[in-house]
Amino acid sequence: MAPLRNLLIFILLSLILFFFIYFTPAPKSWIESKTWQIILIFTLILFIPTFFVNIFLNYIPRSFCIGLGVLMASLQLALNQKSPYIYALIVLLTILLFFFIPKKGLPRHPRGLTRSPKIPKLTHAIKQNKFARLRQRHKR
Repeated sequence: MAPLRNLLIFILLSLILFFFIYFTPAPKSWIESKTWQIILIFTLILFIPTFFVNIFLNYIPRSFCIGLGVLMASLQLALNQKSPYIYALIVLLTILLFFFIPKKGLPRHPRGLTRSPKIPKLTHAIKQNKFARLRQRHKR
C-alpha cells in the first residue's frame, strides 16, 4: 500500500510541476521572477525525486537525501556552474549522507502500550468488584 501511495504522490507532484510550467509565463531573468515561483519550483524539484526514490526504498529520510542531491545538482545547473568537480562533490556528499542515516524501526513493547502490566485504578475497581461478588455469594 505504501508504494502505491508514494506513486500517487509522485504523479500528483509531477502534474503540479507540469501545469506550473505550462500555464505560468516564464520570467526573462531571476530578478524578474517572483519569490513564490522560485520557492514552488525548487520545492517541487526537491519532493518529486524524493517520492520517486521512496517508491523503491520505502524510507523517507534516505529518499530525502537523494532528493537533496538532485536539488543541489539542479541549483548548479540554474547558476550555470557545470564543473565536474562540483557534481562529484554533490554525489559524494549525497552518498555519505545516505549511508550515515541509519534505518531504524519503530520500538516494540511486548506488554502493549503501557509499560506497567496493570493500571492501578482498574485493578482496584476489579478487586472491589470481586469482593462484592464474594459477599453476595456468602449472603445466600
